[in-house]
Formats: sequence, C-alpha cells, structure tokens
Amino acid sequence: PVNVIREDFTDEQLLYLGTDNGLYISVNQGTYWHLADSDMPRVAVHDLFIQTEENDLLVGTHGRSIYILPLEEVQQIPNLLTQSVAILEPEQIKHSKRWGQKSRVWYDAYTPKFNWTFFAQNHTDGVFTVTSEKGVVVHEEAIQLSKGLQKIPYGLVMQPDMVKSFNRKHKTGIEPADDGNTYLPKGTYTILWNNEVKTKLTIE
Repeated sequence: PVNVIREDFTDEQLLYLGTDNGLYISVNQGTYWHLADSDMPRVAVHDLFIQTEENDLLVGTHGRSIYILPLEEVQQIPNLLTQSVAILEPEQIKHSKRWGQKSRVWYDAYTPKFNWTFFAQNHTDGVFTVTSEKGVVVHEEAIQLSKGLQKIPYGLVMQPDMVKSFNRKHKTGIEPADDGNTYLPKGTYTILWNNEVKTKLTIE
C-alpha cells in the first residue's frame, strides 16, 4: 500500500514514495520506481517531508523513528541517465598532517573518512583508477557496482607499490604514516572508470 508521495522541489521528474514496504524513488515522474535500501530498512513509511533549506528528505517510519536522506546526490541522477557509469564529483578535501598519525600510544591512528559516490545504470564490474597531476597511478581497484547510487569507501591512500613512482615523478619524499599507509598529498587527482575520465578530486 502507498501511504505518501512527495515531489522534489528542484525537479518535477523526481518523486519520493512511502509504502508499507519501504521508501521508493522515481527519476521519471513515476514511470519506474527504485527501492531506496542502502541505509533505509524496509519498514512502513507513513510520512515524507522535504526540508528545503537543508535539502533533506525526512522519512517518518513505523517503529524505526525518523530517517534523514540528503538529496544533493539524488537530485543529480536525472543528469546522469545518459551514462552507463558515473562518479559524482566530490567536494574539496582539506589535507591534514594528522592522517595516519597516533597522538597517543594507546590510541588508534587518525584516518580520514571518504567515499566515492557512483551511479550505475545496471550491475557491472570495472576498475576505477586514481592518477596524480603528472599521470602517476596512485590507486587502482576492481569493484562491482550495483544498479543505482552507491558509496564506495576510499582511504585517500597510495598503494605501496606506487609510492616510489610518485616520489620520483613529483620529486618528493613522501613516506608512510604511523599506521603504515601513505596518504595522498595536496593536489588534484583524476578519477577514471575503465580508463575513461570521470571526475576530479582536489585535496587542498
């Protein structure tokens, strides 16, 4: 059963649907519906409210309280439908000398929290690659993508066998931090999917 439906305030093609079996999203004014299940339980959704100032969707559920769904990435989907795979451009990241360092012997090292946001038309396999401004590959990873939006964690680190090439090409002497990882220095990095340029990552 359908309990509530709301139209996005930025695009009439985007609709949000609350049912007795979870939250659904349509990017084509209801022609097709997609289950929003990455962080949402499949419980009854009784009410939806769009908070326009914060650009959030508030989801009122039965027995699971209220969930908040940020809409910035969802609102980009209609512009991504011509691509089989897209990587959304991340915000600039502020570099920190604390990455990978331990402030106390008994504490874990401080690590940055970062996720790529991928959009895929269908389930697919591929390789995403991070290259430096001078074309040095610093990270390469084979992943499986599900249909729709999804987040892929990335620790902002270089793979160990790629550090030497980076230092030689960039004339630097970057070394591993206390946790053994070598973190990306400041700069702009190119992100590829199956050798096609998709977006940029800037660390300032």
